[in-house]
Amino acid sequence: MPVKLEMNIKCGESLHSNMGSLLQGVLMELIEPEYAAYLHSRDLLPYSQYLSVTKFGEAVWCVSTLDDESCEKIIVPLTEKIVSGDTFEISRKGICFSIGEYRVRKFTYKEFVDAYFIPEETSRRGGVILVTPCAFKSDGRYQNIPGVRWVIQSLMHRFDAYSDTVKTYDPEALEHICKHTNISRFSLRSASFPLERVKIPSFVGQLEFYTSGSTTMAGLVNMLLRFGDYSGIGIKTAMGMGGAFYNG
Repeated sequence: MPVKLEMNIKCGESLHSNMGSLLQGVLMELIEPEYAAYLHSRDLLPYSQYLSVTKFGEAVWCVSTLDDESCEKIIVPLTEKIVSGDTFEISRKGICFSIGEYRVRKFTYKEFVDAYFIPEETSRRGGVILVTPCAFKSDGRYQNIPGVRWVIQSLMHRFDAYSDTVKTYDPEALEHICKHTNISRFSLRSASFPLERVKIPSFVGQLEFYTSGSTTMAGLVNMLLRFGDYSGIGIKTAMGMGGAFYNG
């Protein structure tokens, strides 16, 4: 079951959404070493996390897990630390912070299917708001301009890796979606995401998709975009990139 934990950060220091990779370090210090080693062996990780900072300086740390095991190993100890009132430390920066209000959202894979994929009538439009830098990688190169194929294929692979209901990826289905879906509106700006000594070219902003194919296809696209609220979109979503909100 996908679970999302949204935490309001209380900190005396100025924070930035590009600090997501540092918060991944905080997360790794919290979980069991055996599970951390298991995560390092995975290609498609069962969690995503990012830091969203508003123009008023309000910081919200969002951590999502995609199956029951990752929830037990990540969300549960994180919540226990919050409830105990303990502080967190970004050791590489010497920054300490605590958590004020927090919210937990859950959505089973069956609920995704029932709400978006099965209904006879569904919206042909679906959107996402990317609040942290998003990018894709194709042919060994970073791609900082969104495309229907990259967005949908990324979400299909993550959904199928952990879904206990339907599977979404099929080469023919993906081609059909790409043929009948386009980015109808967008409001984007270029960005970069620092990672060690590299700055990954990326983008942030809003995207709206329109599907002209069958209602089933439109429902599938909307279901995947909604799932992106938990999985993130694009590359390095466990390190703070691709943080997304569904805007259906």
